[in-house]
Amino acid sequence: MHQLLRSQLRGLGLSETGPPRDIESWSGLLERINQTYTLSEQGSSASEDSAQATSQGGPGCHEGPGMRCEAQPSLERGRLQAILRSIGEAVITTDAQGRVEYLNPVAETLTQWPHPEARSRPLRRVLRLMDEFSQKPITDQLIQDATHSVGPGTHEHVLLLNREGTEIPLTLCVSRIGAGDGPAMGMVIVAHDVTVEREMAQQLCYQATHDPITGLYNRTEFERRLQGLFDRPCEAERRHVLLYIDLDQFKIVNDTCGHVAGDQLLNQIAYLFKEQLRATDTVARLGGDEFGILLECCPLDWAKQATEELLKAVREFRFSWGDKTFEIGASIGLTAIDTEHHTVSETLSAADIACYAAKDHGRNRVHIFEPDDTEIHQRRLEMQWVSRITEALSEDRFALACQPIIPLQSDRALRPRFETLVRMIDEQGMLISPGAFIPAAERYSLMPSIDRWLISRVFERLQSGGHAPASAADACWYINLSATYIADPGFLEFIRETAHAHHIPPRNICFEITETSAITHMSTATEFIRTLREEGFGFALDDFGSGMCSFSYLKALPVDYLKVDGSFVKDMRQDPIDCAMVRSINEIGHVMGKSTIAEFVEDRPTLELLAEIGVDFAQGYGICRPIPFETAYEWWTTHMGAGPRPRTQLQRLSLSP
Repeated sequence: MHQLLRSQLRGLGLSETGPPRDIESWSGLLERINQTYTLSEQGSSASEDSAQATSQGGPGCHEGPGMRCEAQPSLERGRLQAILRSIGEAVITTDAQGRVEYLNPVAETLTQWPHPEARSRPLRRVLRLMDEFSQKPITDQLIQDATHSVGPGTHEHVLLLNREGTEIPLTLCVSRIGAGDGPAMGMVIVAHDVTVEREMAQQLCYQATHDPITGLYNRTEFERRLQGLFDRPCEAERRHVLLYIDLDQFKIVNDTCGHVAGDQLLNQIAYLFKEQLRATDTVARLGGDEFGILLECCPLDWAKQATEELLKAVREFRFSWGDKTFEIGASIGLTAIDTEHHTVSETLSAADIACYAAKDHGRNRVHIFEPDDTEIHQRRLEMQWVSRITEALSEDRFALACQPIIPLQSDRALRPRFETLVRMIDEQGMLISPGAFIPAAERYSLMPSIDRWLISRVFERLQSGGHAPASAADACWYINLSATYIADPGFLEFIRETAHAHHIPPRNICFEITETSAITHMSTATEFIRTLREEGFGFALDDFGSGMCSFSYLKALPVDYLKVDGSFVKDMRQDPIDCAMVRSINEIGHVMGKSTIAEFVEDRPTLELLAEIGVDFAQGYGICRPIPFETAYEWWTTHMGAGPRPRTQLQRLSLSP
């Protein structure tokens, strides 16, 4: 494009093909057109006057001012038309009677009227405009408004019905052509097709309110609609109802067949939900395998019946992938949306708690929220713990404690051994025992975060070596792991990296896994244990004897220690069956080459009985209550440091005969 034309475009705030950047640029374009047309009319008048003077013998000539006045607007108008042919907006001009004089190429494409055909036709014929909302014709009104207006006027929400009958959304800028307050010589219209912008806006709006996998509403839109129900309550007998749904077998499908199969399952379940419900009900995917449903203005009895039918449809549904077929269940929490719940979060929390109660009662069932339900009350207390635990983790408000594990047999070396424990510190700086917050942490998947904190802090303290005697280099620290992490490859690497970063010898660490979690995740637990044992870490099977078929699984688990479940130990002197269980576990453990540790030892007679049976180690309140981590070596030196045989905290006497 010629350099002069480029500079003219830039002067108007335009690019060669791009639209005006803002309304000021459009106004500038309209003003330029207005000046050019006005100048052209004035030039024509001056030319006529000059010609008349020449014919009468006046001084006019070919080089006179009249010819220069005629040439200047013609050149300017030619340049402007070149600009109008180049820009990316539709431009239409009319004469004083509202007849079309000019369409640039973009206007021709938009209206489907070629310039020669459109010229001299009424504007309302070529540019058929309607109000987007009322669908009423507005072309004549725009002409009238522009005729009586001094400056450009903008119009949004306008629809063009072009020659082929296609509706196109437009934004218009309209101005009359004329000098000052003089009569209008015509009108110029600049139209911008906003179809692409509309489509992009609609797409962004859809993405902001819908789940990308199922096409259902997402959590944000669901909560917005739930808030809307609080703003427009129904009659008392037709309350709104909220369902919170958790699929029971989704993880199995995801783990067995992959995420593509999992996404397909979510899609099919979403379709099933919509097929079972009314058109007025709202279905949303809240995240993962959780769904929410709003039953609007729905009698509670009908809602219960509809929910049972929905659950029945899920039970009968079969998901097939390749050569595998899966039965899918659902746990559903139901709560009425009434004055009992005052906010969106309270309502969702109530339905979520009811859903968890359905899972605890065996899954694949419906649980209705009742305010006076003791189980629901306990759930609420646990959920309150969730926020407190999360805050404590973010603010590093946890403390380390430990409990000594002493040898009971004289052939056992006096190697210091401690089980590490964790305590939470509340907002006032007081210690909170694990029995208060661990159940909530386990139920709401916060234990992995606590495990990471515990491992990191123990390794840091061991590296610093504060308050440690020479024997500390041989000490063994027992660290509990939650079942959640056994199948997580990332956690395995976390242990390796953290131990390496703090220069911790693996032989100084023994991880504890409960028997129940090991059996539940048998294959992954076995691989997890075997991998870390090969690197030198020890493993103990905690709470052994509490699960079913313990001995049959024991051969497959490569652990070093069996920790006898405390429920057998604490009453073994009074209960012969408990005593026989402890004896049996100890004997089988020894046959398999594993050491045994008795938990919950509360008094000296129990210690003596355990030593007599042949149990290798013991821990419990009868030996030492949990103590601060920093005082561990001091306790061991004081109570276990003298003599070749172990002493108890009770009387510091040898327990071996």
